[in-house]
Amino acid sequence: MVSKLRNLVIIGVGLIWSVRLPAQDLPVHFSSTMINLSVTNQGNLILSSRVGDIAYTNNFKVPFRRVDKDIRSAWDPTIERTVFFSQDTGFAAGSGYSAGSNNLIYHTANQGNTWQRVDFGQSGPVDDAIGLENGEAWLSVAGSGMAYTSDFGYHWEKRNIPEINQRFSHIFFNSRKEGIIGSRWDMLAYTKDNCTTWTLLPTPLDQKKYRKTNQGSRPEFNKVAIFKNYFLVMQEEMVFYSLRDSVDWKPLPEYTDFYTDPENSALFFRGKDGSFIRSDLDFKKIFSMPGYSRIYDVQCKNGSLFVISSKMLTWLGTDNVQVSQDLDKDGLDQAEPNWFGSTGFGYFGILNNSVYYKPYFSGKWEFLFKFPNEDALYSVYKQNQIIGETADSLFYYDSLGSLQSKASKSGLINSFCSQEIRSLSFDRGSVGCFHSYSDKLKYTNTDGNFESAEIDARGSKHKNELPDYEEVIDSRLVSSFVTKIPGLFDSLNDVQVTDLQFTETDYAACRKGILKFQHAIELKKDNEKNGFNLNRNNIDFTRLTNLVDSIRYLQRERLNRILNSKEMYSTTTNWTSVMLANEAGDCLSISSSYLEPNAFYFPWVISLNGLSRRINNIEINKFINAVYPSLLQKGGKLQLMYQILREIY
Repeated sequence: MVSKLRNLVIIGVGLIWSVRLPAQDLPVHFSSTMINLSVTNQGNLILSSRVGDIAYTNNFKVPFRRVDKDIRSAWDPTIERTVFFSQDTGFAAGSGYSAGSNNLIYHTANQGNTWQRVDFGQSGPVDDAIGLENGEAWLSVAGSGMAYTSDFGYHWEKRNIPEINQRFSHIFFNSRKEGIIGSRWDMLAYTKDNCTTWTLLPTPLDQKKYRKTNQGSRPEFNKVAIFKNYFLVMQEEMVFYSLRDSVDWKPLPEYTDFYTDPENSALFFRGKDGSFIRSDLDFKKIFSMPGYSRIYDVQCKNGSLFVISSKMLTWLGTDNVQVSQDLDKDGLDQAEPNWFGSTGFGYFGILNNSVYYKPYFSGKWEFLFKFPNEDALYSVYKQNQIIGETADSLFYYDSLGSLQSKASKSGLINSFCSQEIRSLSFDRGSVGCFHSYSDKLKYTNTDGNFESAEIDARGSKHKNELPDYEEVIDSRLVSSFVTKIPGLFDSLNDVQVTDLQFTETDYAACRKGILKFQHAIELKKDNEKNGFNLNRNNIDFTRLTNLVDSIRYLQRERLNRILNSKEMYSTTTNWTSVMLANEAGDCLSISSSYLEPNAFYFPWVISLNGLSRRINNIEINKFINAVYPSLLQKGGKLQLMYQILREIY
């Protein structure tokens, strides 16, 4: 549900983990990034989200107004597509309704102010939908068939599909009742008579128009369309076209997406650089418009292109004039705060630099306070405080909005480092759906050395216990590390490639891993566990092998972007952390969370009294290896090289 993200470290009992919080960049204050745009011939625009947010405007130049209050109270939707026939009449379709049925759409005849349930006569999630201005519309119903209406969605009839066990998650129909549908499992079909008969079409994969080197991915279709005398499809994120009367797929490798409407009023493509390209009938560029980093939905209508990006609606007209509208205007009706954190006491949100609170998720937002600095970022801290962070300061508020204290970032760090460290702790644990445990080893500063090591084990039984440790840690090692703490908060001190100490043997092993992967692909076998893999099709193995040596020359900034990325996501989170507490009672924590750690446990998250940074600093590893050398796993540099190579390919 989030787009642009920042990090917050929450410290619990024996547990430290990283929480990702949303910045305020969702359009119309929606609560989901899964956003769909519907455009009518009259120029009306309707936004919807997967969780049921609805916003509407009669005119491109008029701010959107939220009209989803009745929807939120009546049902619990998962919306895949919203279709509007006119400025008044349309429907929302998807799955997972609280009524317990998957045979319903939600229909409106008054611009979304009220909604009625309409039974479309089949049971199953609606994977896709398309509608025409004349009142015709089609639904692709998983595990059942097509649903068709000719009276603006009030009544529906069942139409057949070529294979009941396929999920045709992308469909396209026009006013001649011609349609093309693409499945998740390499099936493509065309109808010329409104689903009465179907013709199975050979797919790009059938015709070997690309090398399927990504053995683990579904050969699914991501989009289909009929444009003039052509079929257009995306299969496994690659764009192809073919003449309709003789299917012979041709790739369009310079494009990553395409957009047209049932009337074929225009054809647009998305370029590899993110730009939007108006195309002629030969798929050549007529005009190009720069793209955006965050795109939610794109629609073609009446020869124009409509792009929903982060807080912005952009219209490229038929004259190729570009116009944009801010989707976060102060005049927006029924605007709601964007959630930025929660505690056991409730939820906190931000709107127009004002902080709001509600005691439960569906509760009403109540104003707490207005922050004086418009550039602040917000987070929840220690379950009962809100932090406003500016470029150089932290502002601490209680849960009622009363300012408790203010601290400069540099002052906070220097104050911590100026005092004697009284305890040093190491923590390792894991949390998942069915387990949670943490083992903590604590040393206390006694007469100049850290000793009296104590283990505090909590949670479920496990085998991943803390490894062997020394009874005493030399305080000089700790003191030396404390002098380096201010530098840890500066990204200019993050690692360079030379810090990773890749050897010629490592580079040779990386090239060998690529060749073994290529051989496994050629034999259509799974690569060996922990070997190199790349989930891409049409892999150029010569280029990939040549890129290995380019790792040596990676710039610091790009290297650290790669190290900060997460390749695997899981319901299980493991962590390793170290914590230093000084005589004033302030604690500095350094934590790494992962499913499987890389060779250096990057990225680390360092946190001090709410000031948190994601870092890749080799001094952390040097310190842990000096005072507790068995805590971090050894080896694994080859897997880290594989990660870097996947990112730069």
